[in-house]
Formats: sequence, structure tokens, C-alpha cells
Amino acid sequence: MEESIIWLNPVTKEGTATLSAKGIILNTVAATKFQNAYRVKIGVNKAARQIIIVPLTRDQFEKGVYDESSLLKPQIEKSFTKISSVELMRSIASIMELEFGKVGEKYPAKWNEDNASLYINIERRSNNE
Repeated sequence: MEESIIWLNPVTKEGTATLSAKGIILNTVAATKFQNAYRVKIGVNKAARQIIIVPLTRDQFEKGVYDESSLLKPQIEKSFTKISSVELMRSIASIMELEFGKVGEKYPAKWNEDNASLYINIERRSNNE
């Protein structure tokens, strides 16, 4: 009887990133790996239509491997993580040929263990609300 049961895990639901002209907000699921982030680095893959966010610990930051001016400080809350930067969003909009309004749009976000990075798929909107 146990073999026919499918156990569900709410954490496996898709993460969501809300993008607006002011920044990026990651929901609880998407922000799971950011709880110890001291800074983040953000990049884009134009061909794949993805925004990539890498969380960095304080130790990684203090090693001086990364250009400090290219890193952002995330605001980590209990139920979300926020990365605020109007200039970042202008750069993303320009490179990815997007327009961000004052009201955010939700996109799916998935953690990639191999790269220790969060991938936001801007090719499609999220079904999560």
C-alpha cells in the first residue's frame, strides 16, 4: 500500500522572482539559498533569456576575488529576499530588451546546484501568485 503513495514536498514548488524597475524580489522558495548571502553577483544570458544570481558569503566576499563595485547587498527577510538597484534593472532591461514597470512581473526561478546559482527564466511568466 505504501508503494502507491506519492509524498509531496511544498519546497519543490517553483520559486518566483518579481522584477520591477526598482529591483528583484525573490519569494521564499527562490530565496532559500540566500539566507547566508552577504553580497550577490548578477549576470544575464541573453541567448537563454535568463538572469543569473550568485549568492556570496562574507568569507567569499572578503577574499577580494570579486570586483566590489559589481556586487550588491541583498535585503534578506524571513519570507523574501530583495535586491534593490534601479541602475541594475536599467542594465538588465537594456541588454535583455525588456521594459520594467513600477508594478513587478513574476518569473519562474530555479536553483542550479552545479553552479550554485539562481536562474530566472524571463522567457515566460510565472504561474505562481
